[in-house]
This record gives sequence, structure tokens and C-alpha cells, in this order.
Amino acid sequence: MPDEAQRIVVFLPNWVGDAVMFTPALRAIRERFADAHLAILARPAPAAVLTPNPWTDEIIVADGIAGEFRALRRKRFDLAVLGTNSFRSALIARLGGVSRRIGYNRDSRGWLLTDKIPPLRDTDGKFTVVPALDYYLKLAQYLGCDTGDKRMELTVADADAGKAETLLNEADANQEKPIVLLNPGASYGPAKMYPLDRFADVADGLIESSEAQIIINAGPAEKTIAEAVEDAMKHPPMLNLARVENSLGLLKAMVRISDLMITNDTGPRHFAAAFGVPVVTVFGPTDPDWAKIYYDNERIVRMDIPCGPCQKKACPLPTGPEQHQCMLKITPEMVLCAAEELLREIGDANLFSCVARAVRIEQGGDARLETKASYGEENRLASPISLLKREGLDTLDGAFAYTSAEELSKPGLGTRRRFRLSLTDESGKTVEWYLKRYGLTPWLRRLWRTSPARREFRNIRRLQAGGVPTMNAVTMGEERDALSPRRSYIIVTAVPGEALERCFDDFLTRHDLSGVVMKRFNDALVNLVAAIHSCGCVHRDLYASHIFLDETPAGLKLYLIDLARVFAPKLRRFRWRVKDLAQLKYSMPSAWVNRHWDDFLRRYLSDTGDARIWSEAINRKVASMRRRQHNRAAETQRAQR
Repeated sequence: MPDEAQRIVVFLPNWVGDAVMFTPALRAIRERFADAHLAILARPAPAAVLTPNPWTDEIIVADGIAGEFRALRRKRFDLAVLGTNSFRSALIARLGGVSRRIGYNRDSRGWLLTDKIPPLRDTDGKFTVVPALDYYLKLAQYLGCDTGDKRMELTVADADAGKAETLLNEADANQEKPIVLLNPGASYGPAKMYPLDRFADVADGLIESSEAQIIINAGPAEKTIAEAVEDAMKHPPMLNLARVENSLGLLKAMVRISDLMITNDTGPRHFAAAFGVPVVTVFGPTDPDWAKIYYDNERIVRMDIPCGPCQKKACPLPTGPEQHQCMLKITPEMVLCAAEELLREIGDANLFSCVARAVRIEQGGDARLETKASYGEENRLASPISLLKREGLDTLDGAFAYTSAEELSKPGLGTRRRFRLSLTDESGKTVEWYLKRYGLTPWLRRLWRTSPARREFRNIRRLQAGGVPTMNAVTMGEERDALSPRRSYIIVTAVPGEALERCFDDFLTRHDLSGVVMKRFNDALVNLVAAIHSCGCVHRDLYASHIFLDETPAGLKLYLIDLARVFAPKLRRFRWRVKDLAQLKYSMPSAWVNRHWDDFLRRYLSDTGDARIWSEAINRKVASMRRRQHNRAAETQRAQR
């Protein structure tokens, strides 16, 4: 393997969606060659999709064969990874003087490669169906990279995030109502496009059933498509991007702030998965197996017909009743049902749903309870449901009457109560769980559509899907009337380790501030905070007391707890992220802050924002927190006199 590679250029796939599907491979290559200079060579559109990104040191925008190979010669790369399949890309790498050229042996280009990877074929010599995401990961695997993480990732530039926020403000977006982005175009060809009047019917249905706020996407060549969808709608959309100066950067920002996307099988579908946004994808002539993305929050709507999937850009059948049946047999009701299911699952509708990996274990009257089905297997419990039933924790009344637990009380909890449970199952295994009970006053119930326990249950799932280490949800229950929650509870597992607030001073005395262990801690902290915000979420209580450090001989790991206040802001994201970072800086020991904070912030931003602007905003917030703390202490002293 080319361990000695110090200057690596990756040829990015030419299609926008494929560029997103290449991000797991790109991330793996960066992790494998952490100290190398890593560049990507890409056409303008894929380059824009990956601008900015946390992995590469340089983006070279393709400008013709001569310009490209001259750029490679000037920059003296020693390893080229070809994510493209073309003869052209292998020729450019060869003419560019790159000593090692790794790619698939196809398009008669094998003699131009130093390392030829054979594509999978069947017994007839035809290419075997392999998901593009796996196809690209095999390139990274050949280099010795760890390819177990298949999550796609994208980053939004601050300028694009600001423009998206401005557009939502101007459109009077309501944070309490779901934002649904429609993507009715398809650059591949008309065969991929779901009929525009049916997109309009789906949009109207979501407005009527879920009070959805509709955004219609439109690329530069798709403005007439977006206008046709709006003209066919009975209700006006909140925003039509055909009327603004749209770009791929702005589209990324709009996707990230959406609660749901409905799209054809086209590039923006992958944006949704990369940002953790639920997506309904309508498939027509293309094969979903080629485009598999391993994303739980996607619902694929398609029909099996004798002539499909044909992979054609335009339907080859003559005009008549058989033409384009792969799309015409998909009714608006089918798409609407998939969309409403996803909206229910993310909590943006008042109806309760069976969610992914969860089973209902009780439903009576207006009380609802759900338990994570895989919990017992993950924690080696013989039967978590029987354990809940034995303790009477499988009903709301039982949970609110439960007294065989240690109450963890502190000021400021309001109507919330917390308990520590130590239980033994029938196999003799002891587990530690935490029970949280929420009782809402009539005044508070009018403000909230979703119960606090259900919000925390949803937040745990969302953050875990984004790679944030946190506790597991064992079960949750809620009781509600037609419009609002009454009371709720949630049971979660304990996380290993101890809160930084309690253990970090001792950690600092045992480890050199500039040593290897401290570097690993800083890496873990950067990854934790970045993962929270990459999910589109903010914690709102990101103090050292809510981050647990588990230090073992095998290494260290950080866990996030107390997720009841986590939410995904659609507006003012900069302000909320600054608040999280300020809370962290305020609560960490000064010895660590003085030595490591600036480096932590630089790595957190990863060249995606102006460190000076962020630092000034964080420092202002920290100063404000200190003033409030000083004033509270002064008031307490005056009251005690």
C-alpha cells in the first residue's frame, strides 16, 4: 500500500449525486493519510457541492485536458485515485506525471493505470449491480482505509446558510410547522421526472394534512418546471427558488433546514441523506440497487413493471397507454402516504407513529408507549419488556406511581422529576436506568405540541444516527388530549464514565497538557461537538456537566447526556451554535481553555468559517454568562444579609 504518499489527488465523480456518494470514501482516505496533502479534481458542479468540506486541502476545478494535466504537473502529486471511470481521467493523471494511478479497469484505460481494480461482472461479462457508494468505497479499501462508515456528509458555507435564513425570514417561516422541499426536476432526463401536476397534488395534501410549508427547488434550467408545479397547486408554496438566484450552495442550505424532501432520483436526494433530512424518493426508470445509500429515513416509492428498470433518459415506448408507466402508475396518494409517515416519525405531526426500530407495547385510550426493539439484544438483557412489566413501568400510571428508585432532585427542575433505577433481570444481569417524569401545567401544555419525553426520545435517535455517542432510550410514554401533551416519561440507560465537571480537574493532573492522551481528548471533543451540529442540532445546555468522559486502558470516549432541550433550529443557526460553544468554554477548566481552546475552535470550524468572527461572538457570550453569574451571586449575598 502507498504509505509513502504525501500528495494525493482524487478525481471526483462527475454527477452531483455521485460526488455526495463519494464522501464516505473521501473521509476514509483522509483518515488513512492524515498528514498528506489531499486535493480533489472535479467539474464545477461537484466541486461546488464539496465546497467547503473538512477533508481536502485543495479543490482543483476542471478546465479542460491541457489545463488539468498542467495543474497536476505543477503540484507534483504522487498518488491519484480515480473516482471517475473514463479513459479521459486516466489519461490526465498519466500526462500529469502522477506516479501511482489507482482506478477501475474499464473504458480501455487499464494500460494508463498502475493499480487496476477489476469491476465486478457476472458470468456473461456484464457489470454486476453494485451500489455506487460501495463501488467508490472499494477504491478506499484498496488503499487500506477503514470503510465501515458509509455515512454521506456535506457542509454548508456560512454565506449560504445566511442567505437561506434570510429567505425564510422574508417568507415568514413558522418554526412550529414542517418545511417540505420539493425537487421536481432531474438533469438526467425526462424519464426520471414524476409528473408535475402530481407533485402539486402531494404538496397540497401536505399543506392540508400537516400545515406543511412548501419550498420548490429549481436549478438554472428548471425554472419552468418549478413554475408549472406552483401553477398546478391549489395552495401557494412558501417559497419558489425559481424566483431567487439559486446555487448548489444555497440548495444545500435549504435542504439542511428542511424537515422533509420529496424528490425524483437525482442529486439533491443525496443532499438530504447527507444532512440527516428524511426524504421520499420517487423512482421510475432507474434501478434503486445501483443508487442504494443505506439511509433509514428514506422511503422509496416505485412500481415494478415488465419493461423496467430500463435506465433510459426518455421512455423508449411509443406514445400510448403503455408509455412511462413506471411513473404514471405511482399515484399522488402513494407519495403522500410515505411523506406523512416520515413527518409523523420526526414528530412534526400530532399523530403518534411506530418509528424505525421501535415497537408499541401498550396503546390504550390516549396513552401511548414505545420501546426500542433492539435494546435487549444490545444490552444482553433477557427481556427488557418483561422487566418493565415486572416493575410496573410499562404504563403511564405505573411510571408516575413508581417509588422503588433513588430520586435525583435539584433546583430548577419545575414539574420534572428524575430517578436512578438499579434493576436485575431474570438472568441475574443488573442494569442502571434513569427515569424522567414530566408533568405539564395547563399553561405549558398550550405551548407544546410534543411532550418533553417524546422530544428526548426523538433527539436520542437523531443524534445516534448522526454518530453522537449518547445514552440509549429504553422506553417512553405520553398521554395527550387532541391538541397537546398532558404528561410523559422516558427511561434511558446510563452512560459509562463521569461528567467532565467532576472528573476533568483530576484528568488534567494525571496527563500532560501537550501529551498524547490530551490530544486524543481534544480529538474526541471536536468530533463530538461537530457531530451534534452536523446533525443540524444544537444542545442548548452544552456544559461540562453534560459531557461524560469514559477513560479505560483501551482509550477514552466522550458521551453526551441530557437531550431534552436539543432541537434543530431552522433560523439563526450561527447564534445557537455560538451559544453551545460559549457554554462549553465557560464550563471547562481555565488551564485547558488557555492552552487548547483556540486550536479546538480552529479544528471545529475546519476552514468553513471565519475564526475571528466566531471567537468574538463566543467571547461576548461567555462575558455575558459571567456577568449573569456575578449578578446572581450578588443577589444571593444580599438576600442572606
